[in-house]
Amino acid sequence: MSSRQRDVGHRVSGREIAFLTLERFEKSRRPADELLQEVLACHSADGRETGLAFSLVQGVLRRRGFLDAVLDGFSTVPASRMQRQVLLALRLALFQILFLDRVPDHAAINESILLLQRSRQPRRVTGFVNGVLRAVCRARDTGAFPPAMAAHQFHSHPRWLYDRYLARYGQETAGRLCESNNTPPELHLAVDPRHRDGLRDRLLADHIAAAAGSYCADSLILHEFSGSPTLLPGFAEGWFHIQDQGAQLIPHLATGSPAGPVLDGCAGLGGKSIGLARLLPDRPVTALEPHRGRFALLGDNLARTRTAGRITPVHGRLQEFAAGHQGPPFQAILLDVPCSGLGVVRRHPEIRWLRQEADLAAQQAAQLQLLLAAVPLLAARGVLVYATCSTEPEENEEVVRLFLARHPEFRIDDARPHLPESARSLVDAAGCLRTRPDLGECDGFFAVRLSRDIPSPGHRHHWHQNINAIPITYQTNPSCGVLSQAVFPCLQALRL
Repeated sequence: MSSRQRDVGHRVSGREIAFLTLERFEKSRRPADELLQEVLACHSADGRETGLAFSLVQGVLRRRGFLDAVLDGFSTVPASRMQRQVLLALRLALFQILFLDRVPDHAAINESILLLQRSRQPRRVTGFVNGVLRAVCRARDTGAFPPAMAAHQFHSHPRWLYDRYLARYGQETAGRLCESNNTPPELHLAVDPRHRDGLRDRLLADHIAAAAGSYCADSLILHEFSGSPTLLPGFAEGWFHIQDQGAQLIPHLATGSPAGPVLDGCAGLGGKSIGLARLLPDRPVTALEPHRGRFALLGDNLARTRTAGRITPVHGRLQEFAAGHQGPPFQAILLDVPCSGLGVVRRHPEIRWLRQEADLAAQQAAQLQLLLAAVPLLAARGVLVYATCSTEPEENEEVVRLFLARHPEFRIDDARPHLPESARSLVDAAGCLRTRPDLGECDGFFAVRLSRDIPSPGHRHHWHQNINAIPITYQTNPSCGVLSQAVFPCLQALRL
């Protein structure tokens, strides 16, 4: 009998689920929510233990750098040299001791030792773990805590990423941004405006507090909800989809484009395609997605939100789609391109440990190729919206600079007239939409509206004025004020 067959139905604790998930993460470096789903598929756990497992996985990944620095201050063996299972058990216990007020120290210590015993670790190892954890508790209680550590360790970010923040923003803002990345986010809902009032009434009847988003009229924020979003009233009826408020603003940049078909060239699970269909109700929307698994989920989400009749999903890569497209040109194209994801670190804390600074150059090259591939699909006076969930200049303004240098017939349009009035403070001096998690309710997003204007003979473009307005260093309007804290087996299908 395989281990998977043996484990199915075996009820385990939330701590064991977290331990197994983190172990898989260290081996595979895959997204933590996918790994948690896999572990939950092999083990039986009630809702409370599943919620605890999620909190522990996310918490350990958020605070991993700090936890390892604490271990280095109290252990004779550096964290970098510890056996994987020992290190994971120590991280789990330390996170509970230092960050979960409701968990007694002895419970956190004993449960981690039990995890190691179940993994058949020898007594000398469990004794070592017990000694290190109790030494941390004593130091904390006597005020001799935390031990000396570097700033990037204290803020639990890789040195290269913290150094980038420090160079751009200074010490105070860099620290504030890091701590925003370490703060569990709220659940944001993008609500069908036809059901906005009805959904609020049903949430209130179920004693679920919901607040209106500051920037989108059809956004609701559930600050205290930590359950499965599929259990929320209105989910099955398709009254909402889960989407950060910053991401909800991006389709607005396609409004005001000439009448005609619209393309979401990197549709993912369809969140922005749904936004386009609601903002441009009389225009056909094509949603293009190359990944087979995401494409299947895209179809599910369009069916659930009752938008399948207005959005045509297409499976394929943008370059191939452009080469074979026989229909009329698109009047608006939205490209929310694959990126480093460094703007959504608080929702996906493992991203900081999976990325390297050298990745940004490769991302930039791929992003520029997607922009260039979209040009033949766009009408002569169409609108091209470029967006990322990154805060890094290489993926944002520098990609736009490179694109405009190759295509001077495009210009940057000021995003303000196309956004809700409440969101116009999020637009920078160059006219680009920028958000950042330490400045309000949104994660880190960048979006720019590029208008194509084929010039008549003798007409001189002034595109260079727009490109020079983009600061080479990341600048954000200081007045700028994102999916859910709960990731369960169903959530992958919701992430839009």
